[in-house]
Amino acid sequence: MRYNFLPIALILMVVATRATAGTDAYGDVGLQAFAGHPLHEKLTENERQLLHRRLPQLLDRRESLSLEPLERVHPERALYVSTGAPYQLDDITCRMLRIDLSDNAGGHSQHPFELCRHRGGWRIDNRLDQLIRPTDISLLKQQLQQLVDSEDPEQRRWTNVDSGNTTELTLHAPQMHEGQRCRFASIKLTHAEGASARGHYRFCRNSEGDWVRHN
Repeated sequence: MRYNFLPIALILMVVATRATAGTDAYGDVGLQAFAGHPLHEKLTENERQLLHRRLPQLLDRRESLSLEPLERVHPERALYVSTGAPYQLDDITCRMLRIDLSDNAGGHSQHPFELCRHRGGWRIDNRLDQLIRPTDISLLKQQLQQLVDSEDPEQRRWTNVDSGNTTELTLHAPQMHEGQRCRFASIKLTHAEGASARGHYRFCRNSEGDWVRHN
């Protein structure tokens, strides 16, 4: 079995790094936040505008949402939004967001993000690639190779003696996505000096048997 976790720099990045004028290194929760992500290519312009308008409203609600339907602006597809409970990450309020697409033919896809509230509103968190070191990536790759073929959810935690960083890996149970066997991986890295960051990824097995990042 081969594992295609390269290029490493692409695997261990949060959804995308979006530079915006006059802001810090966080992408706006707006149209540009999803540019370059597979979700962006699947949406029509009307659907993108809908998310741009509704997401800030839904993220500001204190309660969690489960498959909240949005206004239908596509004749053959519906959009749903789920949000996790807010939590504190380095004194910043963050929460998980998942966007589900369901079409009339029975197709379904899920797109997870982690968002944190900063100046100007909610932004996609991309701190993981700022904190992680090459030796952290090597250790994470080893753990993924050991765990990705298991059938059950898995959790691992380790400290890198070279960088001093601690990594927590949660690998969720397998699921089918667009005809491929996939797994979600949640990663939390705590820097030796105390700062922390998270990343959420989907890995799917391709026709050659390789596990590759799919979101």
